[in-house]
Amino acid sequence: MSSTINELWKSNEAEFVHKHEAELIEKLRRQLEVERAAAGIEQSGVVSAELALLLAELGIAPASLPVLHLVPLVKVAWASGAVEPEERQLIELAARQAGVGEETEAWALVQELLRSPPPAALEQAALRYLAAAVPAGERDSLLRSAQAVAAATGGLFGVFGNVEKAERDALAELARRLEVG
Repeated sequence: MSSTINELWKSNEAEFVHKHEAELIEKLRRQLEVERAAAGIEQSGVVSAELALLLAELGIAPASLPVLHLVPLVKVAWASGAVEPEERQLIELAARQAGVGEETEAWALVQELLRSPPPAALEQAALRYLAAAVPAGERDSLLRSAQAVAAATGGLFGVFGNVEKAERDALAELARRLEVG
């Protein structure tokens, strides 16, 4: 009987060790991916290694950086509680104009941001990135695009512009965070 218990013990111990090793390997693989992404982001113009690492930890890869330019538009679209079809169309158009192809990881991120509001950490990091890495004229253009998203569904059938208070508040915060307006 003790032989059976010893065999069971050894089997469970081996299984535990194998599972623990697999978890460690996965953790190291993920850490390496994050470090590679951070290095690529930093090379693409982010002024801070800390910000590049934060973006990478949030799942942003160098190829996804153009999506960060859409965060102000997405923020305004979600301010009313849901992204309306007109807002979705404008954001998808802006993504295409930014060079985001529909069969890319970046496009998948855009779609994710349209399905559910971006996590606060991603929103804050994106706005930090835009304030640090994008020239003032382009940030002003981003704010105008966000205003267009807000106006897309305001008023009667989007014609008699009546931007909701939540969207106006989001636009004011964006102007402050992007240091434009």
